[in-house]
Amino acid sequence: MSHQNPVDTWVSLLVKTYKTFQPKKTTLNDIWTNCGLVVRRNKEKPLLPVKLSERKRPYGRDLLLHIPVGLSDLDFYRRYEKLCWAFNAEIELEPVNGKLLIRIMDQQLQKVIPFDLPQPPTMALPVPVGYSRAGLEWLDLAAAPHFLVAGTPGSGKSNLLHCLCAALYGIADIRIIDLKRLEFSYLRQHGVTVAATEKEAARVLLDLNHEMDRRLAVLEAAGVVKVQDYDGNMPFIVCIIDELAELQDDTCHSLLNRLLRLARACGISIVAATQRPSTAIISGDSRAQFAARLCYRVADEVNSRMVLGETCSRAAYLPTVPGRAILRWDKTREVQTMFLPVAEARKRLYERCPSPPEAPGIA
Repeated sequence: MSHQNPVDTWVSLLVKTYKTFQPKKTTLNDIWTNCGLVVRRNKEKPLLPVKLSERKRPYGRDLLLHIPVGLSDLDFYRRYEKLCWAFNAEIELEPVNGKLLIRIMDQQLQKVIPFDLPQPPTMALPVPVGYSRAGLEWLDLAAAPHFLVAGTPGSGKSNLLHCLCAALYGIADIRIIDLKRLEFSYLRQHGVTVAATEKEAARVLLDLNHEMDRRLAVLEAAGVVKVQDYDGNMPFIVCIIDELAELQDDTCHSLLNRLLRLARACGISIVAATQRPSTAIISGDSRAQFAARLCYRVADEVNSRMVLGETCSRAAYLPTVPGRAILRWDKTREVQTMFLPVAEARKRLYERCPSPPEAPGIA
């Protein structure tokens, strides 16, 4: 009579146990059901979204769905965060001819991406913001035209502003309000106006208001509605403010708010960075003028929604990676902004312009 080896017995038992408790592969129908995307009717089979096609993409895959009667694309938008969790990926939803396209972007973002300036797309004033799972994300500041950047200290706000300066130098008139005084002082040697006190900031904002009024009069006389249609010499102006909360003077706020409301047509853009854009720092009406927004990791959902809108709390759950943010422009995507140390930014400018003009003084 043969006796089974005790080791073999244990191996057989472990294999049987593993097969018994092995988790079942999650199907699309499981995802729809768990997310509440199902239509249930009395004595009828539940109706679920139907996959029409699936295509592989560089960022992951695309699903094209038929949505049953009783559901709509709004039901998917309301369950956006649940769907991201279920697919373990960032997703985008897009209605297409009565169907729904789901982009499932499951590629990992790099944690550090050195600054580089590739050939820009066809835009009036293109600036690279960072890399999403779909590739490099560009923002057309002329179309925005105002850009709000928020996040906790050390998250990457000032570094992004250095990247914007490097991209805009030579194609736009840059003016800086740096009440922290240290980050952008090197730009003075390259002909860039840098305001380091509230008095100087007020002068910069007042000059911009005067220039805006002059440009509006010129465009009106020329019979055009925006600077892109004007045949004469009218370069874009970008005013960068790093840290908006330090701009506490009422006169500065009044001048800034007027620019936010009226400067769109005449080629003047405001890029403002702050730790927390509460109503004490910038009013709700003025905050609404920032069509483009970037939010690094913030403390909670309330702060995320203050920046990205009432329906987007994603910035509160970003990984603790410097440079990781949520960009809201034509789409809402997670991005990794590029890394450009101050020393490297200074070196790049000297290589491009070894003998730059001195910046004009601020009265």
